[in-house]
Amino acid sequence: MTPAPHAFGYKLTSLPKKEEKDPSAAAVSAGTYIFANALSWVSAHNLPQFKSALANAQKIFPDGIGTVIACKIHSNNSIQRVTGPDFTHASLQKWKSNSMLFIGGSHLGYLRILQIYNLSQSELFIPPYAPFSEAQTLNDLSHIKNKNPDIVWVCLGSPKQELWADFARLHLKNSKIFSVGNAFHVLSGEKKRAPLWIRSAGLEWAYRLAQEPFRLFNRCLIGNSMLLFLTIKYKITHRP
Repeated sequence: MTPAPHAFGYKLTSLPKKEEKDPSAAAVSAGTYIFANALSWVSAHNLPQFKSALANAQKIFPDGIGTVIACKIHSNNSIQRVTGPDFTHASLQKWKSNSMLFIGGSHLGYLRILQIYNLSQSELFIPPYAPFSEAQTLNDLSHIKNKNPDIVWVCLGSPKQELWADFARLHLKNSKIFSVGNAFHVLSGEKKRAPLWIRSAGLEWAYRLAQEPFRLFNRCLIGNSMLLFLTIKYKITHRP
C-alpha cells in the first residue's frame, strides 16, 4: 500500500480536482497553515521550534518544487504544488466578507490589496524588523485591535512567519492563520511573479533568484543543495 503523501514524515495536503480552482476549500478549521518549500525543511533541521510549528499545523501544503520532489522520494507519491500566492488569491476572492488581519508586508501593498479584492473588514500590523521572539510576538498581539479575526495572513518571511503564527495561534484561537511568504508583494503588484510556463517547469525559485540575487542566493542555491542532502539522508535512514 502506497503511504499517504508526506515529506520528512510530515503529512502533506493535496487538493482534490474540485478544489484546484478554489484551494481555500481545503482550509476549514481554526489553526495554522504552512506552505512548505526548501527553506521550511532546512529550518526544521536547524530549529526545534520550527519542527513544532510543522507538527502543530492544521495542514502543510507543498509550495516549492523541492517539497514535491521530497514527497515523491519519501512516500513514492506524486503531489501538486499549492503556492502561497495562488491560495491567497483564491481565498481573498471567496472570503472578502470575513474579518482579516494582515501581518507584515507594506502599507502601500496593503492598500492595493484592499482595493483589488474589495475587502471591507481588515487590519494591518507590521511588526518590527527583528528575529522571532515570544516576547515581541506578545507585544505585537497587544497592538492588534481585532482580537478575534476570522483570517490572519502572515507575511514576515520564513522561518519567522511560521514561528510567529505557531505562537499566535494560542492567542487567536478562533482564527485561521496562513504563513504566505511573498504573497502580499505578488498580489499587490509590488513584485512580478514568474510566467506560468516557468512555474509549471518548477523553476519559480530561479526566476525569483534572478530578481533578487543578493537576498536569495543563500536561500535558493545553498538551501536547495541542503534540501537535497536532507532528502536523501531521510530516505536512507527511514528505509522500511
